[in-house]
Amino acid sequence: RTAFAAARVEVSDMVDAQPEFAEGLSALGMLDAALGNKAGAIREGERAVELLPPSKDAVVGALLLQNLSNIHAWTDEKAAALQELKEVTSMPSYLSYGLLLRHPAWAPLRDEPGFKEILASLTASAL
Repeated sequence: RTAFAAARVEVSDMVDAQPEFAEGLSALGMLDAALGNKAGAIREGERAVELLPPSKDAVVGALLLQNLSNIHAWTDEKAAALQELKEVTSMPSYLSYGLLLRHPAWAPLRDEPGFKEILASLTASAL
């Protein structure tokens, strides 16, 4: 928690200096989600995706949408998290079946039927 709080101060300073820096806003949202600041986390994550959606940047935009899915998962907004995750997995991105199945960041969604459907779709697309 101490490390997250210290990182939040540094990232917040960066975002204050560059309010249109989508990657910084996304990082701030992830930190706020980890620290329990739900409203701030969602606002920052959504703003990041608004500034740089996948339609503008296929690589970074997809990563920002993935981060927003994490933010929603970590703040118990599972329906939104699954919707974004489904969108991200339908485009080229860093996400993989193994990452979703094993990385602890996705643990809040693993028991959700929608998550299992996403995993199944990734398995089917690999065949």
